Amino acid sequence: MLGRQVTNTLFFCVFTTLVLAACSPQKEIDDIFNQSLCAASQMDSQFVVEWQDGKVTVVKSKDRDTFIRDVLEKNLDKIVRAEHDHRIQFTPPAKTESDEDSGGTIEASAAPVNWGVSITQADFVWPHAKGSGITVAVIDSGLETSNAQFQGQLHINPGEFGKTPGVDDDGNGLIDDISGWDFPGNTGNVTEVLVGDSHGTHVAGIIAAAHSGSDKVMGMAPEAKILPLNFMDATRGGSIGDALAAIDYAVAQGAKVINASWGSSGCSSILESKVAELTGKNVLFVAAAGNSGVDIGFAPEFPAAYQFNHQITVGASGPNDFRAFFSNFSGALVNLLAPGSEIFSTIANDDFQPFKSGTSMAAPFVSGAAAVLWSSKPSATPLEIKSVILNSVDFSHSSGSGDTTSGGRLNLRKAYNLLHGTSI
Repeated sequence: MLGRQVTNTLFFCVFTTLVLAACSPQKEIDDIFNQSLCAASQMDSQFVVEWQDGKVTVVKSKDRDTFIRDVLEKNLDKIVRAEHDHRIQFTPPAKTESDEDSGGTIEASAAPVNWGVSITQADFVWPHAKGSGITVAVIDSGLETSNAQFQGQLHINPGEFGKTPGVDDDGNGLIDDISGWDFPGNTGNVTEVLVGDSHGTHVAGIIAAAHSGSDKVMGMAPEAKILPLNFMDATRGGSIGDALAAIDYAVAQGAKVINASWGSSGCSSILESKVAELTGKNVLFVAAAGNSGVDIGFAPEFPAAYQFNHQITVGASGPNDFRAFFSNFSGALVNLLAPGSEIFSTIANDDFQPFKSGTSMAAPFVSGAAAVLWSSKPSATPLEIKSVILNSVDFSHSSGSGDTTSGGRLNLRKAYNLLHGTSI
């Protein structure tokens, strides 16, 4: 009887072990592989993998089953999570009410050139600080590097500059990434990809266009350096995977500010995780609120709707200093407004519309302001920079009840005074 009990017990243990062994890999795969949250934008043959060492990679595979077999099952102990990559399809720049009346064509504007610079009182701060020593990563659609106002304005990677052409001199896996990277094209040529739109070029000009020559654009932080990181293609789209890679690259290159003038629905838990990690990397993340004219507390867009201490989400105001009608808002998630309607900035050679509107234009005003403030106090933390920006806003007409957490619109002069306890 005892022998039978021992035999039964051994059988049970062996059977249980076999069952667990058979089920465990699938259970681990289910824990690691996140189910798609947005089927419409899902890329069926492209996947994002977050590894134990913190790296995020984009993996192409025939389909989900092939990806699980060839990647997940072979690396279960090395992977934190994985998910389908998702396509982000960008909308055209926002139209103002006057644009709609004229059929949407913008060749001139009734708004004064550089009205955004004037209303934020940036010119009062420039004699004291202009962003020197601060790199701002612009994760966008590339940059028209031939534009005269970007000469000398680009971040230089010392590991590649002046080294051997065609060689990955700094060993980061990218060849000749001297001043930025085009992730879809896998090249160091970061030329603007949006024909007739110049989204990335326009955004970068708001941040750091040089105050030189006959051009009228005046960047908020004319001595800051721009790190152009393209994750879009000519179809006005990009992938979350490439955006994640761009964030990692920006951190590795020492960017203090990341400007994200884009957004999508909540398709990626890895994106949220990656933005969350920036809190320990001394980086300020600036996100555009979006152009749907909705409360993102009820209809969230991401990364705008994330809530992190090192993130600032920006809505758009117009020359009349009211919130622009197209701008998203939220009394809990949008932190402040900044100029974003009828904004004059740099463009590519194929673009004839230097005035653009959108929260994409508002975010870089805050990114540029942050660069100026940080250059004036390099020891400041992202939270300190965020705090002085939000606690120094102008309230007049700028934000209705429930539009923003601060209730106001960016004022760089006041933020500088608050940061330093001065009165300039």
